[in-house]
Amino acid sequence: MSRCLLAILVANVLFALGAPGQEASHFRARPVDDRCPVEGTPLDLVIEALDARGEVLADFDWRRLDARFEGLRDLQDRPIATLEEIAERTGLQNSAVRLKEGRLLLDRVLLDGDLVLVRAEERVVLIEGPAFGFAAILPPLVAILLAILCRQVVLALFLGVLSGVWVIAGGLWPGFVHAVTDTIPEALDADHVRIVIFSCLLGSLVAMVARMGGTQAMVAAMTRFGRSRRGAQFTTWLTGVLIFFDDYANALLVGNTMRPVTDRYRISREKLSYLVDATSAPVACIFVISTWIATEISYIASELGNPEVQAATGLSAEAGYQVFLATIPYNFYPILTLIFGLGLIWMGRDFGPMLRAERRAEKEGKLLRDGATPLSSREMEELEPVDPTRMRIVNAVLPIGTVILAVILGLWFTGAASMAESAAELRGQLDRGLVAVAERPAAEARLATLESPALKDVFGAANSYTALMIAAFLGVIVTVVLAVGQRLMRIGEAMDTVTAGIKAMVPAALVLILAWSLQSVCDRLGTSSFLIHHVSFTATLLPLAIFLLAAVVGFSTGTSWGTMGILVPLTIDYAVGLGMEASMAQAEVRRLLVSSVGAVLAGAVFGDHCSPISDTTIMSSMASGADHVDHVRTQMPYALTVAALASLVGYLPAGFGLSPWLSLALGAAICLLLIRFVGRPVTG
Repeated sequence: MSRCLLAILVANVLFALGAPGQEASHFRARPVDDRCPVEGTPLDLVIEALDARGEVLADFDWRRLDARFEGLRDLQDRPIATLEEIAERTGLQNSAVRLKEGRLLLDRVLLDGDLVLVRAEERVVLIEGPAFGFAAILPPLVAILLAILCRQVVLALFLGVLSGVWVIAGGLWPGFVHAVTDTIPEALDADHVRIVIFSCLLGSLVAMVARMGGTQAMVAAMTRFGRSRRGAQFTTWLTGVLIFFDDYANALLVGNTMRPVTDRYRISREKLSYLVDATSAPVACIFVISTWIATEISYIASELGNPEVQAATGLSAEAGYQVFLATIPYNFYPILTLIFGLGLIWMGRDFGPMLRAERRAEKEGKLLRDGATPLSSREMEELEPVDPTRMRIVNAVLPIGTVILAVILGLWFTGAASMAESAAELRGQLDRGLVAVAERPAAEARLATLESPALKDVFGAANSYTALMIAAFLGVIVTVVLAVGQRLMRIGEAMDTVTAGIKAMVPAALVLILAWSLQSVCDRLGTSSFLIHHVSFTATLLPLAIFLLAAVVGFSTGTSWGTMGILVPLTIDYAVGLGMEASMAQAEVRRLLVSSVGAVLAGAVFGDHCSPISDTTIMSSMASGADHVDHVRTQMPYALTVAALASLVGYLPAGFGLSPWLSLALGAAICLLLIRFVGRPVTG
C-alpha cells in the first residue's frame, strides 16, 4: 500500500540552463498548505528550482527547461507532462503568471502515483508514494461508523483521527505519536480554547443556579406558560428561535435552560437535544442579523468581483448581501426543519427511534435509555438547593439574562470596533493617496458604509468568541455574588460549586477537541476536494447536486462554515459557466446562481446537523445532557426526511425555474401530512 511521506524527496540532478550564471542543482516539490498528497484528489503544488546550497533560484528560467513530468494529471484526468500542457489544461492562459521567484505554481492538479521529473535519461522522483485515494474519506468514515455501531464517541473520534494521521505519517506508530503530540494538541487554537472555556463556565453557571434554588424556581415559573409536554416543547422551540444571533450560544443556553423544564414533563433527552439542534444552526444560517452573516456574504462576494461573473449575471462586486437575501427562500432545509419541529410539537406525534425514546420517557420516566452515557455529569444534575425554603427565580433569571445580554452587547461592541478600525485604515489610505484614482469612488462608498454601518453589518463583523467569553465570565461572577450576597453559600462553597460545574463539562470538552482534531486531519487529506472532484453537474440538476454534495462534505468533515467556504466560490463559477454554455440570459443565470448558493448554505447545515463529529451537534448533546450517539441516532431520521423533502420539492424543481415560495408551501404541507399520518401519538 502506497504511503504519504511528510518529507518530500529532494532530487539532485544537474541541468544546463540558458540563463548565464543560473544553474539548478536540484528540484523540490511540495503541496501548498501542508496538504498530504492523495491520489485522485485535487491539490495545489509548488515546484522549486534550487542551487547547491538548497536556496531557491529566483531568476530560474522554467521556459528553457527541456524536461517533462510523469504522474501529473488535470481535473479531466488527462496526463499533463510539459509546461505548455500545464499552462493550457490547468487554465493558466499565461504561464508566466504562475512562475514566481523560481517557483512553478500548479493549481488544482491530480497525482497519479509518483511525481517524476524526466530529462533525457534521468528520472527524479519529486513526490513518492501519494496516499491511496480512499484515504481522503477514511478518517470520517471510521469515526462515524464506529460512533454509530459502538456508541463510544470518544473512542470512535480518536480512532478516526489515528487512521488519518497513520496515512499522513506513513505508519501506525509514527501516526500514533504524531496524533497525541501534535494533531490533537494543535486542534486547540485560540478560538477553540475560548469555546471550551465558555462551555465549562456555562457548566459552572448551571451548577451555581441549581445550588441556589434558581433552577427549581424557574421550572415552577415556566410551567405556568407550558403546563404540558406540548407547552414545554414549544417553549424550548420558541426560545431556540429567539436566540438567533449565534448557534453556539443558542445550543448551550437553550439546552441548559430548558432541561429542567422538559425533565419535569418527562420529555426524553433525545427529543430535547433534537429541538436544540434544530433551532441553532438552522436559525443562525438564515437570520439577517447573526454571527453567520458576514461569513456567508464574504464567501459570496469573493466571487462577485470576477468580471466574468459580473458580465454573465449583471451583478456588481458589492451585491453580496443582495445575493444572500435572495438565497433565503432557497434555504429549504433550515426553513422546513423549523416547520417540521413545530409540527411534531403541535401534533404530539413522533416516529422512528424518537418515538421509542419519547414513549420510554413518558411511560417509564426514563429520560435516558438504560446504559446511556450523557455528555454531562449526572452529579451536576443531582445538585440539590442549599436552602429549599429560599428558591428565588431571580437566582436563575439574572445570571442567564446576564449571559444573553452580554453576548448581544459583546457582539455589538466588537463589531462596531472592527468597523471603526477598518474605517480608520481605509481613510488613512485615501488621505495618503494610496488608492488609485479609478478605485476612489468605490473606496469612498465603502468608507461611508464603515462609518455609518447598519445593524446587520455590525453583527456580521463581530467577534463572537470574544463576546461569548466575556458573557460566560460575567454570568459566573453574577452567580457567585448572588450566592454570597444572599448568604446561601460562603465564598469557598461557591468556588467548589464552580469547580464542580467545570469538571462536569470535561467529557464534552474532550469530545469537542477530538472532533476538531478530526476536522484538521480531513483538511490535510483533502476530504472535501476528493468528494467535490468526484461529482459532476448539469444546469438543471445543479441546485440538487450542490445540495447533496454540500450535505456529504458537511457530514464527512463536521463543519458547515468550512463546507460553505469551499463550495460557494466553486458553485458560483459552475453556475456562471453552465449558464454561459447554455446561452442563458442574465436573469436566468442569476436565478441559477442564487438557487445553487442557497443549496450550498442549506446542504452545509444539513450535513453538519446529522454529523456526529460536528461541534454544534456535540454541543446540543452536551447542553441537553443527552447521550451523543443517541442524539444522532434519533435525529437522523427526522433530518433525512426533511432533506428528502427539500431535495424533491425544493432543489429539483428549482433547477427548472419553479418559484421557491411555492416549493416552501408545498414542502410545509407535506411535512405536516407526514407527521400526521406517519407519526404516532406519544401519549394515550
